[in-house]
Amino acid sequence: MRRTSIRLAVLVAALGLAAPAIAYICHPDPAGTRMLALRGHVVGYTVNGTNMIVAVRSAGSCSTLAWHSAEGTVAPARVSCGVVTAARRLDSPGHVRILRPAAGVDRADRIALLDGRGGIARSWPLPVRVRPHTLQVAGTLASYSALGGNGLWLTRLTDGRTTFVAPVRAGDRPLFNAHGVAYQDNVYKNASANRPIVKFVPTRALGRELARVGRPLHTGGAIRSFSMDGSRVALVVSSGAAGCDRVVFWNIPWRSAEQVSQKAGVTCAASGASRQISQIALGGARAQWVTQQHGRPIVVAADDIGCQEWVISRLAQRPGFSVGAIAADGATQAFALVSRRHSSVGLVTGTYRGVDLYGLPGTIRAMSADGYRTAVLTDRRIDVRTLHGRSLGTLAAPNATSVSFRGNTVVTTTRGGRLDVFVAGKRTHSWPLPSGTRPHVDLQFGIAVVTARNAVYALNVATGRIARLAVTPTAPRAQIGSIGVVYAYSEAARGTARLIPMSKVEEAVRGR
Repeated sequence: MRRTSIRLAVLVAALGLAAPAIAYICHPDPAGTRMLALRGHVVGYTVNGTNMIVAVRSAGSCSTLAWHSAEGTVAPARVSCGVVTAARRLDSPGHVRILRPAAGVDRADRIALLDGRGGIARSWPLPVRVRPHTLQVAGTLASYSALGGNGLWLTRLTDGRTTFVAPVRAGDRPLFNAHGVAYQDNVYKNASANRPIVKFVPTRALGRELARVGRPLHTGGAIRSFSMDGSRVALVVSSGAAGCDRVVFWNIPWRSAEQVSQKAGVTCAASGASRQISQIALGGARAQWVTQQHGRPIVVAADDIGCQEWVISRLAQRPGFSVGAIAADGATQAFALVSRRHSSVGLVTGTYRGVDLYGLPGTIRAMSADGYRTAVLTDRRIDVRTLHGRSLGTLAAPNATSVSFRGNTVVTTTRGGRLDVFVAGKRTHSWPLPSGTRPHVDLQFGIAVVTARNAVYALNVATGRIARLAVTPTAPRAQIGSIGVVYAYSEAARGTARLIPMSKVEEAVRGR
């Protein structure tokens, strides 16, 4: 479990989050969720309306229970386990389909409504890859499971709004109908395997959760830095001159915000700690950030489960080196240490140790990660390498000021105010950028995001079509992930982070 309820009360006060965010702390069940705690192993279940029959194997025998979730009553069922486990699942209706991009194409999975002739009437991008054969539709709602994980997701077919319902047990196949959704819960990661919890979330509760997705997050301190991966955001929130910066994870589709850094951790409590964080990079459920101790940089990492800060690299032990850049994507967290003539790229391991990967001549000025690869920008070139240091290509980029890459596409901002696009090692386009564009770019699904003065822009890297997405009262930061574009800005001692859904971003730069 990520937090106990007692600790959460302290967390809410410490974070200083505004009211809309406080309600989302630590993934509470949607209001109206019904729960059935069992002993043994669930081998199958069926759903009829809000009622379930659950087959449970315990001590070598299997029995069935009839759970009337609305009334909260449980009684022995008059059917066998074999009947329950052999029950046929309903096929998804023919008018809704999951569209998957071609292999190697950096695009989102989409959910599509078909017209009477089988053509696509409307479609929306999804923030996850959909596990095959998990799509279920009831009315205007569609549920499905994510590929590469065990999460249950829900999309509204009238506007594409999507929410994450809950993590489910490995191998579980949730059932969805017009009355709600049933599944085996997996929020408590360390719970005993023979103490399963079955939940039923009514449709009305799912609708309320959908309405909450994407509400702005307001923080009780300025946002110093942030990083995005997929549909999750890590923010560095200032506590003012006398306080200690905090790392907050904003899980957008799960409607939650939680503090990951610790008051007793090295960032705040170590001898000589600066108590300030200058950079952060998020990959999956882990973040790494840069702070200082006794005036020298250190790289620290943590996740949102253990919430323990690990020191990855102390530059006091590397005389002449400083932190050039950090980057993360999924399970990969990389950092660059630089000196006057040489740079070293390191990796945060799964056990929170820092290991050297490879060295390069020159000074690394920017870095990007994609899967198990890194792209680093030195004085006049970009090197793309595997995590083992094997070169995948070198690009001449003498005027580049920042870099981002996905698949076989690399983009850079330049000193001349342009966005250079490289595909498969060759520069294919050089698009003009708005005056005052900052040296930072992010790339997802063929869309680059930059900021200039008090505005956020998205650019279609294939066509050069550019659109202003937002105007802010102060200079913003912005990144793009599978769920859309997140931008953040601060006014005095208050920070704001906002989401622009991917469907809106696509419409702005692709006209659909």
